[in-house]
Amino acid sequence: MRKLFLSAAALMCGAVMIAQGNVSTVDQIGNGNMSDVDQVGMTNLADTNQNGNLNDSSIDQNGIDNQYQTTQNGNRNTSTVMQDGERNIGGPGIYGFHGTLQIGNDNVSSTTSIGDDNETGTLSQGNRNTATIAQDGNRNDANFNTSYGWGIQQVGNDNTSSLTQIGDDNTGTIEVWGNGNNSDENQDGTYNDVNVYQLGNNNDSFGSQLGDLNDSDVYQQGNGNGSSVVQGSGFASAYESISTVDQIGNLNNSTVFQYGFRNMSDVDQTGNRNNSFVVQGPQEYNNSFVNQLGDRNDSYVDQYGDYNDSDVDQIGNDNTSTVYQGDYPGLTGSYNMSDVDQDGNGNGSIVLQTGEYQKSTVFQDGNLNMSDVMQSGNNHTSTVNQIGNGNGSTVTQSN
Repeated sequence: MRKLFLSAAALMCGAVMIAQGNVSTVDQIGNGNMSDVDQVGMTNLADTNQNGNLNDSSIDQNGIDNQYQTTQNGNRNTSTVMQDGERNIGGPGIYGFHGTLQIGNDNVSSTTSIGDDNETGTLSQGNRNTATIAQDGNRNDANFNTSYGWGIQQVGNDNTSSLTQIGDDNTGTIEVWGNGNNSDENQDGTYNDVNVYQLGNNNDSFGSQLGDLNDSDVYQQGNGNGSSVVQGSGFASAYESISTVDQIGNLNNSTVFQYGFRNMSDVDQTGNRNNSFVVQGPQEYNNSFVNQLGDRNDSYVDQYGDYNDSDVDQIGNDNTSTVYQGDYPGLTGSYNMSDVDQDGNGNGSIVLQTGEYQKSTVFQDGNLNMSDVMQSGNNHTSTVNQIGNGNGSTVTQSN
């Protein structure tokens, strides 16, 4: 009876050990393909599929219940994967369980997840694309919101994308359709979200978010557009700030810097060679809206203080608008409002407001009109309406 009991116990132990084993599958069709799989821990799953020539795949998993699938169809593609922790997964993608799917030639994918419950995915359909995903923390998702369900999705040639997430519960998406586009997105904190969509050629996007609960969305359609979004840095962190950039056309450029709490920036540029620069913070609840429709328009918004609002609308060509609110040497301001509307060509507007509860409205309809408004102190209101061509106005108020 004792021997029977020990034998049953041994069988149960063996069954548990089998259930906790790692699983690796490698399928290769072609010539000169290389695969390296290293798994340490329990119930890790690695699946490698290569169809073509001279492809190279490496999967390194350390922990429990990690899963990754690499599929490479083409020639000279390279995929490197490292997952360290528990329940990290590559996928899902529309094709089911995938972490990296590369169809084409000379594509390079690198994925690193350190922590628990992270998710990642890379799809490249084209040639010479490079994708890098690095996650350090828990429950980060680099597999979010793309049309095919991948974190980085590149369809075209010579695109380079990088997504880095440090912290917990961050989400990121980069979707590129075209050639020669570059994306570099970085998040450090908790519950940050970044989404970048680039449709066209030679567009550039850079993003950096330091803090918690920040949101950045960039959409660029056309050629040669550039976007830079920084929400929080070593200077000051950002919290619950929102940046939205939409650029349609060619050679447009947008730069957004936001620091502090609940600042919001919305930039829309349609046309060619438009420029927008927005800086807000490190205080809170500043709002900036920039809308440019036409060519070679330029907008600069600088808000330093609390609860400042700026709205700039430019329709036409070669218009310029500069708004300073609470940002002047040694001065701050709060609860200021500026509204600039330019409809025509070659109009210029400058608004400088320091203090509190200032209000400026500038309306220009025509060509080559100029307006200069400077208000300091408290509770001033300025309204400028210019209809026609070549008009000039200067307003100075203080107390």
